[in-house]
Amino acid sequence: MRLGAAGAASVLACGADLKSSFCLTRGGEAFVSQYIGDQDERKNQRFYAETLAKMKDFLGVKPGIVAHDLHPDHYSSAFARSLPGVKVPVQHHVAHVLSVAAEHGITEPFIGAALDGTGYGPDGAIWGCEFFVIQSNTWRRAAHLKYSALPGGDAAARETWRPALARLMAALGPGWRKEAGRLFNGIDGKTLRIVEQMILRGVNSPRTSSMGRLFDAVSFIAGLGGEATYEGQGPMELESLCARPARAGYRFDITKENGVYIIDPARAVLGALRERGPGRARAVSEKFHAGAASMVRNTVAALSAETGIKTALLSGGVFQNRTLLSLSLSALSAGGFKAFANTRVPANDGGIALGQAWYALKGFKQAE
Repeated sequence: MRLGAAGAASVLACGADLKSSFCLTRGGEAFVSQYIGDQDERKNQRFYAETLAKMKDFLGVKPGIVAHDLHPDHYSSAFARSLPGVKVPVQHHVAHVLSVAAEHGITEPFIGAALDGTGYGPDGAIWGCEFFVIQSNTWRRAAHLKYSALPGGDAAARETWRPALARLMAALGPGWRKEAGRLFNGIDGKTLRIVEQMILRGVNSPRTSSMGRLFDAVSFIAGLGGEATYEGQGPMELESLCARPARAGYRFDITKENGVYIIDPARAVLGALRERGPGRARAVSEKFHAGAASMVRNTVAALSAETGIKTALLSGGVFQNRTLLSLSLSALSAGGFKAFANTRVPANDGGIALGQAWYALKGFKQAE
């Protein structure tokens, strides 16, 4: 696909560590590699390097610009630093929304919504539900999901009761056991107490604004199990129950703090908790999906009221949930917005490289 002027410099965009792909540009055209796999496996690292060498030779390019993820410890970032050329680090979720801009050739100002699992933030937190104002080749983080603890880091993606505990403790306070303790009867008592203390003391519990982990939490609260046996199990099971989204969903509160909108899911989490019961998982799913789509629309509307921007771009792994994507696009369209999503590259990390390439070609910077 075409990304820029014919005389544009050649860029290598190294993509992400998970669901890895890369992107090469030549004369303003983008060439995205096939799916390569996760970069925590040596065989995938070798295949990545071999495929890149073959594609560079086939296209006859020697990239002078190398774009990569902002995370300093990712394999893809280290690989990028080992190469010649000007290095351009790109925030993970900015790359997500820019992949949509690249696909659709959008150069006008837009509001980008990235609903995702995890990505490194410049503040050291794990980002994952981000709204950006992007204009004049600059990006600004304008709204995000309220931070929550992620006890155990990566373990919280496998054991969905962990993010559920963190969100419930935040919503209910010190007396959380009185109203929510019964949810954790199947969890070893000692383990539960240890994780509770991890959250309270901030031990191995990084801050996160991840929408993926919020979906995990709600899937556990709905009664869909506390441990995933494959990636995204809880959220996918939750989506499968959403036959007819509710007309009135759970509420997300949006307030402005220090110039940034903070999206608090506490009422949505408590709504799911109080809805929970035999045969009620479907109702939880329908109301949560409706509430999440309304949150997307309401956040974009708040930013539009400040900026006058009427174009919205949606990306990130959570938008592989076709129910949520459809509801969000419909809500934005009904609100008078031009809304776009990925159609040619994946909304997940497989599309990151295209967004990185667009960032480098257009010379994007974080707004001061």
